Amino acid sequence: MDALINDIEVAFGGFSWTNALEVTAIAVVFYAALRLLRGTTAMSVIRGMVLVVVAIIVIGRVADSLVLNWIVDNALAVLLIVVLLVFQPEFRRAFEHVGRAGGLRHWGSRRHPYRAMIPMAATAAHRLSQQRVGGLFVFERDTGLEELAEAGVRLGAEPTTELLESIFWPGSPMHDGAVLLRPSEVVAAAVILPTLSGDFSSRGPNNGQMGGHLGTRHRAALQISEETDAIAVVISEETGMISLAAGGLLSSPLSVAELETSLSRLLHSRRWGDRLGVRIPGRASYGHSGRTSAAGGDATGSLVRRAAQEATLLITVVVLALVVWFVIADAENREIETRLGFSLQVDVIDLGSNLAVVGDPLPVSVTVVGREEDVESARPEHFKATVSLRNRSAGRHSLPVRVEAVEGDVRVRAVQPETAVVILQETVEREVPVVIETSNPPPLGFRVGASEVLPESAIVSGIATEVEAVDSLVARLDLGGATVSVERSVLLEARTAGGGAVTQVVVNPRFAQVRVPIDQELFRRTASVLPDITGTPAEGYRVSSVRVSPATVDVLVSVDVLDAEARVLTQPVDITGVEGNVATAVALVFGGGAAPAGDSDTTARVVVVVEPVITSVRLPVDIETFGVREQLELSFAWPLTAQVTLRGPVALISALTGPLEPIQVNLGSYATGRHRIDLSWTPPDGLELVELAPTQVTVTLNAIPQPEPEEPPEPEVDESPDEEQSSAEEDESE
Repeated sequence: MDALINDIEVAFGGFSWTNALEVTAIAVVFYAALRLLRGTTAMSVIRGMVLVVVAIIVIGRVADSLVLNWIVDNALAVLLIVVLLVFQPEFRRAFEHVGRAGGLRHWGSRRHPYRAMIPMAATAAHRLSQQRVGGLFVFERDTGLEELAEAGVRLGAEPTTELLESIFWPGSPMHDGAVLLRPSEVVAAAVILPTLSGDFSSRGPNNGQMGGHLGTRHRAALQISEETDAIAVVISEETGMISLAAGGLLSSPLSVAELETSLSRLLHSRRWGDRLGVRIPGRASYGHSGRTSAAGGDATGSLVRRAAQEATLLITVVVLALVVWFVIADAENREIETRLGFSLQVDVIDLGSNLAVVGDPLPVSVTVVGREEDVESARPEHFKATVSLRNRSAGRHSLPVRVEAVEGDVRVRAVQPETAVVILQETVEREVPVVIETSNPPPLGFRVGASEVLPESAIVSGIATEVEAVDSLVARLDLGGATVSVERSVLLEARTAGGGAVTQVVVNPRFAQVRVPIDQELFRRTASVLPDITGTPAEGYRVSSVRVSPATVDVLVSVDVLDAEARVLTQPVDITGVEGNVATAVALVFGGGAAPAGDSDTTARVVVVVEPVITSVRLPVDIETFGVREQLELSFAWPLTAQVTLRGPVALISALTGPLEPIQVNLGSYATGRHRIDLSWTPPDGLELVELAPTQVTVTLNAIPQPEPEEPPEPEVDESPDEEQSSAEEDESE
């Protein structure tokens, strides 16, 4: 019982408005499900299952039964799936009913769903009454009757007066039972309805007409209208009387007009009084209690009864919602009590100034209470175990251990052992020097300098034997391979002469400030001197070579650049626009972690050799002849031009302008005839003649022809006219 009360306190202790919304949502789901299943056989089974589950929950919590609690914690989800599987047809029919009732496409027709069917049913009932043929029409409303329809003959036909009349004709195979109607559909025929038992003697004014008892159809109509919100119309086979059952009340006899009016009012009205059953004015209403209604008294009783049923349903779903919420919340927030799997070291507090503890108190184990996930996540650092030595003198003391949770949502239930034995002795003190002990030295290339510590000594107090055993206070400093000086506050540790630790003493101060200088080691090596030449020579000139003296110097480098190539630069030497060699002394520039050694040169002489840029060019040169002897003439010379290839500085070649000096060929020593003469040509100053092509010129010299001497003139002879004419003809012929 205590476990149940504790669970309720834990679950409902922090009940908030969000929890209230959760309970409301669960209650709404339960209410909708029970309303949908009301009137079906599944309702009774679910009611029994709910009672059994609630009983198991209560018994398991009250008796703190491990088995029952395990079943509740692990089987509820499975039970929900089983319910859905077992009652799948009922849930399917219920949701189908919701879909039919709540669909948007039926919204406009829900106000008068049976408008077209009511006249057909009233006419069919009138015809059956006239022919004394029994009949039973059941109009389905909110409560689904699909389970009853499945037990009958499924029709799914469009309603007509002739169809309804023919179903109950004595020769029809479906005349026994009831016909189930929905808006615009004859669902099924030959439907077997549950029937009430007992005496239904009529004591009203229509006693003689009812025959003293109710027949099977009337009993079935009362039963279906009592258990559901369906409306039933009964036609008596014996008397032809038309009766109407609604809300567990039977009104009769009714005319066709009264029947049609009553059906329209009941099937189209949304008022609670009409939905639970009405009394037809001027007609007797009979209930299954056997009493006739007087001025609507039974209708009022039925209304009260239905209201009580609704109230009971609401209370039931609220209770079920609270139970389900409690089970889930309890499963999520269930507390367990267990002993932690680790021990706690007991700390001593409130120790006197002149006392010391001999040894450490024994560790304790703790039993805690809390949620399972909080208990599983508990760690030793989440708790603090202490023993108070306030106002305690030297000696042996058995003191209670106090354990408190400093982190996490668990509570300490028990401590084992509950007390700790503490031995106190008076303390002595003496001054002990502080010694620095380093580890993880710097890497290669660095060295540890002389360490400094403040204070250089500290006071050690405690038991006399322990204090006398202390030889030094060690300040252990882990350098961690540092390459720069390390300065840190370090805890002092008491050590014996052999290096053993002394723990039962108090050191004041507990920390010392330690500084360990770390310097970088330098190494001597040879570095090349690289001249730094800036600018470019004049156009047509280039740097032929650069010399520096000395070519190498000794430098000092650190270990990180020891393996790298060491180089030393000179100050810049500017050769912009120069046309000749440059020689100068400049200072050396040491960089890249290198420094000059003590005896190394700090200056160097740089010689830059600048020479012109040599190029070649091929140009034409005219060939000119002169000196031809008298009486000779030059009749042929070839070629008239030659090609010369010149090599020299670009500046001189670029300065060549206009035609070059021609090649002069002296013919003064050549006689008549054909001659091949070697060519020669002198290039301009500073240029070299690489090639002359062709190397010879061919010339032909001929003698100038001399005129013949003139003969003396002959004496003139007169010519005859015939001779003159003959001479003229010769001239003409010529």
